[in-house]
Amino acid sequence: MYPTLGQAALAQSNLHNHEFKGINFKLKPIKPIILGSRTLEIPKRTMQFLISPPASPPVGWDQTSETSPCVDYTLVTALAKLQLPGSTQIFIRGLRTHQV
Repeated sequence: MYPTLGQAALAQSNLHNHEFKGINFKLKPIKPIILGSRTLEIPKRTMQFLISPPASPPVGWDQTSETSPCVDYTLVTALAKLQLPGSTQIFIRGLRTHQV
């Protein structure tokens, strides 16, 4: 960290392509950081994110009932054909707890 931009530029020009213990330094210019105070400032808020859902649903909102799950028997058959030799597969039929 250098107190002036001139000192930083001089250090950069002296150290660019400088070899030290077999390592060649490649320095690139950086944007200067100007400190206004000794503490970090809170960043400006650009967006507000909702962390939790609203306390109540909007007016006119109706809850929809979910449809029963779709079983793709082609996929189940293809997965069954992928079994390793000597392994056992058990398919358990789900229990229907309520009618939709």
